[in-house]
Amino acid sequence: MIEALLAGVIAGLSGLVPFVHPNFILAFFQKTFNPIAAGVFATALVFSRLAFEPIASAFLLYPSQSQSASVLPAHSLLLEGKGLLAFGLMLRAAFFATVFSIVLAPLVALSLPLVFSLAQQVSGFALLALIAVALWSEKSLSRAGRGLLVFLFAGAFGFLVLTLPLLKQPLLPLLAGLFGMPALLQSLASAKELPQQKEQKLFEIDLRLVFLGVLLGAFSSVLPAVSPAVLAAVLFVFMESTPLRFIIAASATATSKTFFDFVAVFAIGKARSGAAAFVSQNAFLSWQSLALFLAAGVLAFALAALAALFLAKFAARFLPKAGRTLAPFLLLLATTTIFAFEGFAGVFVLAIATCIGLLPLLLEVKRSYSMGSLILPSVAYFFGVSQPILSLLF
Repeated sequence: MIEALLAGVIAGLSGLVPFVHPNFILAFFQKTFNPIAAGVFATALVFSRLAFEPIASAFLLYPSQSQSASVLPAHSLLLEGKGLLAFGLMLRAAFFATVFSIVLAPLVALSLPLVFSLAQQVSGFALLALIAVALWSEKSLSRAGRGLLVFLFAGAFGFLVLTLPLLKQPLLPLLAGLFGMPALLQSLASAKELPQQKEQKLFEIDLRLVFLGVLLGAFSSVLPAVSPAVLAAVLFVFMESTPLRFIIAASATATSKTFFDFVAVFAIGKARSGAAAFVSQNAFLSWQSLALFLAAGVLAFALAALAALFLAKFAARFLPKAGRTLAPFLLLLATTTIFAFEGFAGVFVLAIATCIGLLPLLLEVKRSYSMGSLILPSVAYFFGVSQPILSLLF
């Protein structure tokens, strides 16, 4: 058991490496552990990544699985020499979100079946409402229109990629192209030299904001394809948004979603993440095992956070200077990795997704609209129009 926990923490270092999705790591360890140890490993992996991913988001500026919403606010802080502040906010928000998640776990577990039953009747409308709220939050009709354009482009392409049997793992090239490659290209094209990153005074975290993020993440499992980026955008429809506050909310939401994805497997039988699916397929399903897995995850996060605090100081000193140098290598790594897994079809999807992923930068709208690649196919599914659309197209 201890070996599985430590292996998960070590594997969590993959959060520092772009385009290495936890699903690929879990696939390699599919037959390594016994059922209980497999659950410990999976939770230790994803919880430790919550501590390591903020380093990459704050200093390398590429979106990770959980911290994609924080990249742009972190970029603005990095340009001010406050990369360590961005990292510290993500880590502290994750810590307090973990505490709140533990306290709320019994209540959420009991209420999830009822909430899920109600949500199933209105899931398609709820997803549309989320997008409508996000568009409504824009300050001008022009920005809302540009955001809708990105959403529709990404949604149409996501529908084709996820519906047609082209790829074994369609999410890898799709999300890498929409989020990862544009961030790296932006870093490569930037002529601005990053300032020296300085130690910052601890910024007081608004625990009410963390709590709201935890509530959003706790019930995100009742709706498919809803990312922390979308949830954080919805949250700030109702309150003032600053880079600092957005980072706090996004990190809290991502942490809560990671925690309650495992609770959802046991409460409603739905796995909304690869790690949760891995647990449901390989481990004994009981509330006692859930408590063990989550305890292992929390312990893994604590161990990883201690290591991340040390690594962040090294990253603040060297990574911003190496960002433009590393970008070509990371671009090549992403392309090579996707070609190895999916061949030319995967590289083709990556290229088209990258073009769509550049639209938010060119049109100056939120990157979260690119999540239409997941939301629009889900809406089509819930309204029962996926097959009719395919029949018209092919």
